[in-house]
Order: sequence, then structure tokens, then C-alpha cells
Amino acid sequence: MLKKTRPLVEIEKKMYIQDFVLAPDEKILLIFKGKDPYKMVETMKLNIKNIYQVPGKDIKTLNFKWDNTGEVREFFVKWIISPKKDKWTKAYVPFIIQGTVNAKTRLGDFTFIMFPWITTIYTYTNALQKALWWFYNRYFYYKQRRAYIEEERKLAFQFRDAVLEQMGMKRRLYYEDRELF
Repeated sequence: MLKKTRPLVEIEKKMYIQDFVLAPDEKILLIFKGKDPYKMVETMKLNIKNIYQVPGKDIKTLNFKWDNTGEVREFFVKWIISPKKDKWTKAYVPFIIQGTVNAKTRLGDFTFIMFPWITTIYTYTNALQKALWWFYNRYFYYKQRRAYIEEERKLAFQFRDAVLEQMGMKRRLYYEDRELF
């Protein structure tokens, strides 16, 4: 009878630390109504390249749906970029646009949402390594992660301002869209 042997290398475990860049709001939401809303979809990749400084190959199109069966055409597009910050940390920035456009008048609307986050992954094989990673993260890497979060926050607001300028929209404060009672 053969004896079972234990593997020489233990399975690596991973510790994930995730922070939303725009907390506490967590997202940027823009609603546009006007002429030629599909222009936003056409220029989206160029805006991402210019502001986030990523090559075109790193912009992943997750969904592209277009319904042109009627006079009012609907579209839904979702992109994501995931620039690597260092050995352990990566930023994720999804962009979602959903809207309609009238085929004859070119009038329509769209809703734009982006909600970036940062994820740090540490691999460990035992409890001591896990404790050392927590210690390292808290006392040495914490400021670096905060710097990455602040950098991504600035880029997100810069992207928002570029979209507002491109579409000719006025910037409104968040609470102006809410009804009080």
C-alpha cells in the first residue's frame, strides 16, 4: 500500500485589503440630457488614455450593448482599467455609461457612473507571516496606500471635470440633486 505524502510547499493564502477611493460617496454619478449623448461613448477611451496615462491595450471593454431596433436607440457600455501601483497594490476603475438617443433628432440622455477602488494583496503561508504583514501594513505601508488613494481620487475628479467640460454640463453639488422632503 502506498503511503500518502504531504506536499513540500504549503498552499499560499492571501490577505486582501480594499479601500474605496471616493469614500464615503463611493461613486461619481453624472446624468446628461441633451444633444448627441453617444459622443461620450465615442471619446471615452481617449479620455481614459489622456487622464489615467494607460495604454489602449489596458482598457478592457467588459460590455458593449447597442439596441437600434427602434427610433429611440439604447446603449450600455462598461470599461475597466486596473493600473498596477506596486508589487502588492492595484487600482481598479470601472466606467459605466447607459443611455438613449433618438435616431432622427440626435437628442437623448445618458447616466455615467465610476467607482474606483484600491486593493492590496499580501500572500502568506503561516500565522506568523500573516501577523508580520498586518504589522508591516499598519506601520510602514499605510502612508503609501493613502498616497495611492489620494492620487486615484484626484484622477477621478479630473476625469469627472473632463466629462463635464466635454459634454457642456454645469457642475452641480451633490446635495442639489436631492429633495429635502
